[in-house]
Amino acid sequence: MNFRFGFGGGGGFLWDPNGGRPGSKPTDNCRSGGIGAGVFGDIDFSAGPLHAGLQNNLGRNFPSAGDSVPYGQFMSPVGPQWGNSWGIGAYAAFGGQVTIWSGRQ
Repeated sequence: MNFRFGFGGGGGFLWDPNGGRPGSKPTDNCRSGGIGAGVFGDIDFSAGPLHAGLQNNLGRNFPSAGDSVPYGQFMSPVGPQWGNSWGIGAYAAFGGQVTIWSGRQ
C-alpha cells in the first residue's frame, strides 16, 4: 500500500513523429509546417480501477503558409476508463506548451 500527498512542479519533452498538433482536425492542411503556442490545464482522478479527467487548452497555431488558427477546448472529458492498477488519487496540472510540426509526411 502506498500513500502520497504533495505539491510540486515539473516539465517535460515529448517527441512523437506521428502525433498531431493541438487543435488540428483531420480535414486541416498540416503539410505547410509551423509552430503553435498555448496554455493547458488538466485534472485527473482515479478511484479503484476507474480513471477519468478533464482537459483544457487554449492557443494559436501559426502555419508557415496561410493564416494563424486559434484552438481551444474547455472541460473536455477523458475516460472514464478501466485501468490495470487500483488506488485513489487526484492531480491537477497547468502550464504552457509549444508545438513545432513539419510539413513532411
